[in-house]
Amino acid sequence: MTKRTVVCSLLAIAVFLFATPASAANLIIPGTGDSQALLRILAEDFSKRSGHLVVIPDSIGSSGGIRQVLAGKAIMARVARGLRPREQEQGLSWHLFARSPVVFAMRNDGPGVDRLTSVQVEKIFSGQLRNWRDLGGSDAPIYVAQREKGDSSRSVLEQFFPVFGSGRLTGETLLSTPAMTQTLARYPGTIGYLPLSATLGHPLKVLAIDGRLPDEESVKVEDYPFVVPLALVWKSRPSGAAAEFVRYLFSREARDLMRQTGAFPAGEAP
Repeated sequence: MTKRTVVCSLLAIAVFLFATPASAANLIIPGTGDSQALLRILAEDFSKRSGHLVVIPDSIGSSGGIRQVLAGKAIMARVARGLRPREQEQGLSWHLFARSPVVFAMRNDGPGVDRLTSVQVEKIFSGQLRNWRDLGGSDAPIYVAQREKGDSSRSVLEQFFPVFGSGRLTGETLLSTPAMTQTLARYPGTIGYLPLSATLGHPLKVLAIDGRLPDEESVKVEDYPFVVPLALVWKSRPSGAAAEFVRYLFSREARDLMRQTGAFPAGEAP
């Protein structure tokens, strides 16, 4: 076999492997990383039940997903924020299907800290506290992982912690929820924030804030106030496989799966 033949064969295999899922899909939903893991689980269950293949590609952010819909490149997008006035003016519809608490998290085998106060959160993320020993943990440096300005989780926290809306933040800035999950799972002693649903299946623990941990009831009555909305956006009313998937999201089976994966059902079927 010639070198050229080998190269062509490898290229053909690569094209098949990477193009087949998207080309064979009945529905592709781009958008935020906040609901990426959750919707992949739901899409797999839906596909088994319906025979329709739904693909949840890697995150391009809520705004990126919306741009895909407006450009006619996607039927719907996944978002973790409300629509902005300019987006509403372009005829987009927004439909909430779940809420996910925004949590502060770190590795299970971290420095032995399980809870923080709001004041301590402010001091950690502004760089005033630099060692876990000062919080009752082991003698180890505090590493901080941030999200970029405009991120949905950070936007939620800005409403409750002044430091997140200031220019006083310290730490490494990460540009997606999956990147935050991977960083926290990889590096002990690193603290960050992300939707609860993004922590499931990873060696991470959620820290209590002012003695509060999120559950469905505390989110419902707003006793745990740090919550990001998980929604779908479209311009034209969905039909076919897209309409079936939307209906599925409001089924008992889908709502049970949401609860198992750290999100809490919300909204009503459109």
